[in-house]
Amino acid sequence: MLSRWRRSVGELLAAQEAVKECRKGWSSLTQVTACFQQLTLCLGGSSDCGPLREELEEARRKTHQLSSGLQIRLTNLLTNGKLNTRDREDMERLWVLFLSSMELFQQDLNKAFHLLILFPLNSSKDTQALVSTGLGAYRTDGGNRAATIQLPWGTTEGEELPDICIHIVKLDAMIQQMMQTVNIPIWAVEATQAPWVEVSDQAIEADGTTSEEILAIEEESNRCRRWYCCDRRCRLGRLSCMTS
Repeated sequence: MLSRWRRSVGELLAAQEAVKECRKGWSSLTQVTACFQQLTLCLGGSSDCGPLREELEEARRKTHQLSSGLQIRLTNLLTNGKLNTRDREDMERLWVLFLSSMELFQQDLNKAFHLLILFPLNSSKDTQALVSTGLGAYRTDGGNRAATIQLPWGTTEGEELPDICIHIVKLDAMIQQMMQTVNIPIWAVEATQAPWVEVSDQAIEADGTTSEEILAIEEESNRCRRWYCCDRRCRLGRLSCMTS
């Protein structure tokens, strides 16, 4: 009985540790995929150069490592892990977010693949074909941003980074495998916060004015404008007051 209890406690602690790793891995994955998307937008433009493409490749490598490790951990947790109700709901929500992010990353991979073919940088003459977008030169003083993102589990997992064309195909196979392994209806997962809550909070913090205060200011402004028109006794003003 005691050994069974110890085994249950050990499995519970291991599951909680895996949940923490998944949350940290998801946070790192969102950062590196955003970095990859931003770098992809610069391909073929006036800021395109060798260092930018090196950082793009590093971002793709780090995304491959994070997505491989996150897929393994989420699959184990949702199929074999002993999770409480709250952690299971969080991991199911993270599973849906992870699937969506991989689909978006696959679109960015396709875009990068075609742009790398259209705008090769094999020689100095190739830079003459770059599109003048008005952006400045690529800055290297900030270092390789993708390389600074750490893996939460410490070691690299999975196979070596494949060619970008093979990466697209394998990513599609991974998405299909995930959907077949764990049956989580997307429509059954509920959001934990209201839509656009970050934007509304930032707007309030920016000037300290709430939406109710903005409406009150607009009503007061309209009232003053109607009084001004009536005071001037103009026909257009009276007509505006009647219709406003």
